[in-house]
Amino acid sequence: MPDVKRPPATFHLLKDAVVKSTAVFPISGTVFTEPYRHFLLFLEIDSTGTDAHVLQVVVQFSHEDQAEPYDYKQGLFASLFYEDVDTASGVYECFAGDCWGRQISVKLVGTGVTSSLYFTVSAWLELLS
Repeated sequence: MPDVKRPPATFHLLKDAVVKSTAVFPISGTVFTEPYRHFLLFLEIDSTGTDAHVLQVVVQFSHEDQAEPYDYKQGLFASLFYEDVDTASGVYECFAGDCWGRQISVKLVGTGVTSSLYFTVSAWLELLS
């Protein structure tokens, strides 16, 4: 079967999501990755205060009938952390990965965050053939 080239598809996963609780929050909506092979994750992260709070960005994959997604642990996605001192003036980064499941989502995990020490995150996803 010939390899079909598809135009990129772009999705806005999170818009100004605030991480001010140590609970796993927020989790983006789910995007179907079929029939794409690769993705680009664009992150815009800002923080308030510099008192040792940390943000973890976790890319997850799942299948249609699966209740709980699996954390994507390939390459830098195994440990994608941001400290408040690095994001205080805002960071804008992009990362590439492979699509290994039928659905992709992003979750944010805060450590040491409070109502006055928090992160604000926006994320976009671009799927590529």
